[in-house]
Amino acid sequence: MAYRTLGELRQELQDRLGFGSAGSSGNINRRILASFLRDAQWQLYWQAEWPTLTNVGDFVITSGAGSVAYSPSWNMDRIIRMMVNIGSVDSPQWLPMLEGIELEEYNASHIPGYPVRYERRGTGFEIIPTRDRDYTGKVKYMSPLSRFSEDKDAATIDDGIVFLMALANGKAHYKHRDADIYASQLTAVLSRLKATQWGNKRFLPSDKRDVEPLPRPQVV
Repeated sequence: MAYRTLGELRQELQDRLGFGSAGSSGNINRRILASFLRDAQWQLYWQAEWPTLTNVGDFVITSGAGSVAYSPSWNMDRIIRMMVNIGSVDSPQWLPMLEGIELEEYNASHIPGYPVRYERRGTGFEIIPTRDRDYTGKVKYMSPLSRFSEDKDAATIDDGIVFLMALANGKAHYKHRDADIYASQLTAVLSRLKATQWGNKRFLPSDKRDVEPLPRPQVV
């Protein structure tokens, strides 16, 4: 699906905010209107899972301790879920890996077992505990946003929602009397969108770590 471009969205936003009849003087608002649109797309990207950007990747978690030097093509900032198969290829048993490694968790990390936790390190991961064998991992992630700075650049996610958020923010910025109407419309649309995704589950930024304790790995 081809979404509208930044130039097209900015022109409609300019019209809806009442600057369409300003002629060449309306160009004064070009930069801030484009900023509303870019900011709206960025916020929406992090608030929901977008089917057109959702991918699943497979990788091998090698045995041994320390950092695992993967160089994945994924956007490391937008991992939704990571799983590890502690069974076999014929009889898989997928378990979730929890993000975040605290210093005290290294106390048990030397005992070999299956992967339990991961921490992002640049373009790779550090995984604990020490692995007793190779494991297959699976990751659900979002592709990154495409460039959205030139007039010809198309929106990466639903341009209707991007436009509505930019319009609501623009109305509030310019103190239009109907700003609350558009803010309410945006809230309703986002509520419906999130309600369809994992029962209102929302992506949590990487600094929102799981607080469950590290399970004791199997002893080999």
